Amino acid sequence: MRTKSTKCLSFPLTVTTLLTSTSWVLYGLQRRDAYIMVPNMPGIVTSLVRLWLFWRYPPEQPLYHSLQA
Repeated sequence: MRTKSTKCLSFPLTVTTLLTSTSWVLYGLQRRDAYIMVPNMPGIVTSLVRLWLFWRYPPEQPLYHSLQA
């Protein structure tokens, strides 16, 4: 957050973590098993925070300059 950049964060990993944690929490709700739900809730929260960071500080785009003769 100090650098206001998300170049060190992996967007695919963030989305995958959100989907996986959500799947396990929904499975835990279906089974009514807190031992499955509780450990996966922080994964949802941290993924949402990381997605917010991607929205707030988009990754730096490389600048392409055309060579002029």
